[in-house]
Amino acid sequence: MSITSVIDYLSLLLRQLAAVDDDKFLISHEERVEVPDDVWATMAQLKIVQQVQYAKSIICDGCEENCVRPVVIYQANAKSPARAFIVCDVREDGGRVNVEFERLNQWLMSKRQLAEMVRELLGNSTQSVAKDVALWRLGMVDGGKHKSQVSLKFDSDVMVLAGGHKVPLMELLSFEKDALKIDLKKIKKMVNESTGFSDDVESTKARNARMLKRKNELKSQKVRNFNQQIANEENLSLATVKNAISSAEKEQNAQSTPQSSNKFKNIFPTQSSQSKN
Repeated sequence: MSITSVIDYLSLLLRQLAAVDDDKFLISHEERVEVPDDVWATMAQLKIVQQVQYAKSIICDGCEENCVRPVVIYQANAKSPARAFIVCDVREDGGRVNVEFERLNQWLMSKRQLAEMVRELLGNSTQSVAKDVALWRLGMVDGGKHKSQVSLKFDSDVMVLAGGHKVPLMELLSFEKDALKIDLKKIKKMVNESTGFSDDVESTKARNARMLKRKNELKSQKVRNFNQQIANEENLSLATVKNAISSAEKEQNAQSTPQSSNKFKNIFPTQSSQSKN
């Protein structure tokens, strides 16, 4: 695929991200140099890709075999600069193959990074991204008539879910005047014209845990009326929010409290039970 624009490259990355079993994948230096510099600079600015530590192994270019080999790195000292190389033990004439540090650069693309980016495009910068099984929840969107949770789902493609509707993310994105934009008008229409049926069903337990996490975020930001703010964000009553957070706190406490492992406690009567008899 010939990459000529930010949308071209973003489309390619989303297809790769949807196809991986993990929540992330790495982009090598060899893949990076195939992307125009202006496109790459924009992707880095949008924080869609993030540089991470040097690769520990790369394809050796010492011969035509193209073996993937570990890289040895010697740090700089007073006598010599830093250097990297591969020790080839495959061929008799292999020996040491020097490696340019530039070739060790690699970048990370993750589902969380994408979800964070889309959340900000939706204007939900105050709400946190939450993963619930196969869905990445981006927060509530107010369509005017209704409010609905908007989520990302990584299937054969990256899909946006709202109001029972499902639309490929790339159909909602555009790049105009050096800025990535999302078709918020279409998303609000999805919210307002809810089908009443959706595979974006959040379990009660997951919802309660998400609201507890949101409460802790707001408290750390010194927000006093955090319950009311969550109620407004979720389009729920204040009492419902309080009950949900209380349930999540009880669940959290139950998980952190060790259970008694005395398997004989029901076999031998206690002193109090003996006195009753």
